[in-house]
Amino acid sequence: MTPEPAVGGGSTRLLAAKAFLWAAVSFGGSRILLFIMTLVLARILAPEDFGVFAAGMAILSLTELLLDLGLAGSLIYEQERGFTRRVQSVFSVNLVVAVLLTLLLEFGAPIIASFMGSPDQTMLYRVLFLYLLLRGFGQVPDAILRRDLGFRSRAVADLARAVLRFAVAMSLAPTGAGAWALVVGLICGETIGCVLSWWLIGQRPRFAFDRSAVTQMFHFGWAVVGLRTFDVLADDSDYFIVAHQLGPTALGYYTVGYRLPELLLLSLYWVFSSVAFPLYSRARAEGLSMASVMDKALRWITLFSFPAGVTLALASRDAVTVFFSDRWSPAVTPMVLISLTAALGSVGYASGDIFSATGHPGRLLALTVPSTAVLIASMVILAPRGIVAVAAVHLVWNMFYSPARMLLANRYVGATWSDNLRAMAPGLCAAMGVVTLGLPARLYLAPGPTALAVVLAASGVGAVGGLALGAPSAFGEVLRLRRSVASR
Repeated sequence: MTPEPAVGGGSTRLLAAKAFLWAAVSFGGSRILLFIMTLVLARILAPEDFGVFAAGMAILSLTELLLDLGLAGSLIYEQERGFTRRVQSVFSVNLVVAVLLTLLLEFGAPIIASFMGSPDQTMLYRVLFLYLLLRGFGQVPDAILRRDLGFRSRAVADLARAVLRFAVAMSLAPTGAGAWALVVGLICGETIGCVLSWWLIGQRPRFAFDRSAVTQMFHFGWAVVGLRTFDVLADDSDYFIVAHQLGPTALGYYTVGYRLPELLLLSLYWVFSSVAFPLYSRARAEGLSMASVMDKALRWITLFSFPAGVTLALASRDAVTVFFSDRWSPAVTPMVLISLTAALGSVGYASGDIFSATGHPGRLLALTVPSTAVLIASMVILAPRGIVAVAAVHLVWNMFYSPARMLLANRYVGATWSDNLRAMAPGLCAAMGVVTLGLPARLYLAPGPTALAVVLAASGVGAVGGLALGAPSAFGEVLRLRRSVASR
């Protein structure tokens, strides 16, 4: 089975919408299963179990960036077709690096477990770190599916991965397996996802090494790796800091505070980025205006993220207690702050892939490196005050970093703040509608399922009303695009 062919240059907007739709089905379906699993396991496992697993995943998120040295991103950027010797060379480098990194983590597992406040979980971390080897084996087929905009085919592997992970974890948790249920489920799911990815591209792993090709791609890839590394540090360093300074139980509460924002917002950004990079690269190859493409991306992502983030912040009090139970109430305030942070962070996501897609990812590093250092230092200093302080640092930091990132992109592509504000206007109108109807419901209703239902309903009506009244042209465009995608 091979990925579906890309659509020609005359239908870029429809191509983008369909690619985003399939990516959303893929990643969104996976995250929904993960969320359901978390809902059930939150009533079986202890907060410490979630904290131990989250700490290990933070380590993997950082080391996973080093797997291909940015070479898979180069495959997408170059838009070269087929399973060529260059692609085979990238696979070979991927696998060698994956083996070395996995060995490094295996030997360092006792030190990592101790640093994360779980010295008795060394063996669990060693099994968890095998995930890195599987990811290294599956990087290239996944990059090929993304390069060819084969997001419908990619959804097959992602959903199979999520289903098996869900089934294994849910089967083991009632037996008293604790955090092991999460780890074994993850490893089993990644195994089937890796196998299916190779089958979907219609190829088998082949080893080759073209030194000149790898060197050429690395010149592009090193800056991509740098950007992603600092992005992950900005996103995940709080896990390290909370685990080390406050312990796995506090990290468990903090992790649950992330669950709904992750499902509804951060997952969207991951989907957006996975589609935006190849689409921006396609737009560059077709000679389209990058300023126009970026503003359209900003318009669509904020149209969802602004009202959704505000809605989630208003619903946090009731959502945590209804979905996870009263014992997870320490996660409520962090969830409010994380929801608002995620909404604001969408402004930066609309611009980041522009630099990589145009072959100049290093231009963003000058902003990302010092700002990430400030973020980490602030969290280290304030972490002893608790997980609420850590979440608040993220929100304040994003108030400055996201607009600065957009300003840098504006200078690069020739856009202006006026263009950005026009693009964000529909999302702002929808968010204002959410506040107008959703906030009174949140303030005047007693906590519980009824309050949750009313707040969500009022926020939804407010978002639609705010968009229809404040940005009627955008409201009509949403309806037309929905009909267009459905008809194809």
